[in-house]
Amino acid sequence: MKILFLFLFSTSALAQSFICHSYLNSTCELESCLFEIPGYSEPVSVLKPKVIKSIRLHLHGFSEKLDAQGNSLGPFNASYDWNNLKYNTWALAKAAFEARKPDSTELIFKSYAMESSSCLQGEMIVIPHSRGKCTTYKSLFKSPDDMSQFLDKVKSLSETRSQLPIHFSAHSGAGAVAKILFETDSSFAQSVSKVSLYDAFYQEGEAEALLAWTNSNSKKSLRVMNLAGGSPSRYAKVLGSARVLSNGSVITPIVIEKAAGLDHWQLVKQYWVDQTVVMKP
Repeated sequence: MKILFLFLFSTSALAQSFICHSYLNSTCELESCLFEIPGYSEPVSVLKPKVIKSIRLHLHGFSEKLDAQGNSLGPFNASYDWNNLKYNTWALAKAAFEARKPDSTELIFKSYAMESSSCLQGEMIVIPHSRGKCTTYKSLFKSPDDMSQFLDKVKSLSETRSQLPIHFSAHSGAGAVAKILFETDSSFAQSVSKVSLYDAFYQEGEAEALLAWTNSNSKKSLRVMNLAGGSPSRYAKVLGSARVLSNGSVITPIVIEKAAGLDHWQLVKQYWVDQTVVMKP
């Protein structure tokens, strides 16, 4: 049975709201939600298990095809990206989510098979949606403090306790935002315990910023998955081989050969859950 819940909250200056529905996964019961966060212009998808042990904050990659003038032509990959052209306002995105439209924001959870891992690991998955070539991310997450404030609003609205481990992940062009978030020794960077990146490095300095983060902070985990032969795999070479650092942090670069048959999106689905073990020499 699918049950729909609608919650509306007001603050002194801005209204914030979310809508959720619960359903039974084959492994556990989950709650899928769509959040409207003050100060963030796009919908935010949230997947909540009954028992929340950690938060996974995920930034997806390029989401729209654009014409020469920068106008949206629709989802970049309709198998993975919600119909951000058809549902281009909060009200339309909310209505599509409420009606369980197959091309609503909820598509990202289903297309990457995130539900089972959320159940098994107790991860509350938070995905702020972004326009174009990560345009929203780049305009609103200009500093670690911006991300901390965003995450605090999500925690407040979801009534999640603040001191939970944070797993940050990013796909494709969102690697540029990861650099901004981790290149300085901020409270946000310190609060993150694990980072997973999928074909995410497209410029010099991005891999270096994450390498410095693991070197400077103890007991962190950095997983970097890249398809062989692409630009991200070349930029990731600076990370070296998989190893445990003297401070207890773990670096796990993984290169997936073409013979594996994975594309840019299947890479995320296949390696969403960490199944690797790196032994200390």
